[in-house]
Amino acid sequence: MLYRIFTEDKNRQVLLDRIISPMFDSFTVIPCQGYWNGESENSIIIEISCNNSLKPKIKALCQHIRVWNGQESVLLQEVSVTSELL
Repeated sequence: MLYRIFTEDKNRQVLLDRIISPMFDSFTVIPCQGYWNGESENSIIIEISCNNSLKPKIKALCQHIRVWNGQESVLLQEVSVTSELL
């Protein structure tokens, strides 16, 4: 399963070093431009490919990010994919 977390690009280095890295040893961060309630904001997409059994851990991560960034919510997407390391 591929999990995508969309959040405002605030406190990026703290999120990566203190929150995400201790929970997951592999992930991707993609800078992007998002819109929330009609307002443009610098955003990031955090992609984590892992077993579906880790969904509670992913949801806990979303809550940590939401609180740390002072956001009303973050968006979590679950994408069913087949991955292969070559």
